[in-house]
Amino acid sequence: MPSANAAENRDTRQREMRLSAIAAVVGFLWGIFFTIRFPELLDASNFAGLPRPFPTVMKLYLGALNWPWDLITFVAFLAWFGARRFKKDAWILAIALAAMFGHILVEAFR
Repeated sequence: MPSANAAENRDTRQREMRLSAIAAVVGFLWGIFFTIRFPELLDASNFAGLPRPFPTVMKLYLGALNWPWDLITFVAFLAWFGARRFKKDAWILAIALAAMFGHILVEAFR
């Protein structure tokens, strides 16, 4: 007879899987929407007048969203998400992964 702890763990895992799936859908739609609606939002020139560390961080971020680094970043997020196995904070990776996937798809067909 399965223990109550095993049933609770299964329920928690199912809840985290549902949360990750919802986060992935939201992230995917977010990535598509912002890539189509605001294509100039992530332009490096928008960050030139800001304090020194911010443009550097944004330059790295924007580099991670451009070929071939976007694919490498996507695979790294995917591996990290797989390693989390729907643990407590896996939804955060799900939303980031799906948003990046939406961005990559829009850029691929542009």
